[in-house]
Amino acid sequence: MLLLSLFLYSASRLLSLRLALDNVVFALVALFFVVVFFWLVEVMGSLSRYVLGFLTEEFVFSPYDARNDTKQVPPYVTSEAYKSALVYHFGSLCLGSIANVALKPLRTILRIVTAPTRFGCCLIAFQGMT
Repeated sequence: MLLLSLFLYSASRLLSLRLALDNVVFALVALFFVVVFFWLVEVMGSLSRYVLGFLTEEFVFSPYDARNDTKQVPPYVTSEAYKSALVYHFGSLCLGSIANVALKPLRTILRIVTAPTRFGCCLIAFQGMT
């Protein structure tokens, strides 16, 4: 919610500067704002997927207490997951997110092209040409 509010505030400030900027510069700045917004959304999604994977790994490999019929998951594992992601893996999350943002239009186009075909034959033919 905070991210959306920040984006809307930045967009309103950009629109107030429209009269002072040239149309080409305004279009480039607006494009930059849109790309950064989608990139930040993708970073947040990647961060949540990393944390979910970390929590799943901790649960699966935690010892089982047969006497109480429970798993012995360490306390504060969620904060450890966020710490691990932000301290050790944040660069990889950001780089992967910008790659996803850059390739998402191509994936969307290929999905639209292969949707009417059975078993994605157009995509297989396209991959065979490259």
